[in-house]
Amino acid sequence: LHAVGWEVQLRSSVWSPPADVYETEEAYFVRVEIPGMKGQDFLISVEKDFLVVSGDRPDAAGSSRRAYHQMEIRNGRFVVA
Repeated sequence: LHAVGWEVQLRSSVWSPPADVYETEEAYFVRVEIPGMKGQDFLISVEKDFLVVSGDRPDAAGSSRRAYHQMEIRNGRFVVA
């Protein structure tokens, strides 16, 4: 698993949520948790031997203006590859 690093995040609007990748005797598992999203909201593909999980998390605030004092919950386009 190769996640998009902070340097790339600062230069583009694409971000990378935290992900767990593990295996059992039967299978490999990738777990990505993004509050407010369901399984059908994720796009899953294979590109050049990489598993890619992507999607677009909407802004919960909508179009209302807010003066954030702290902002840690990301929204917008994301990719885990």
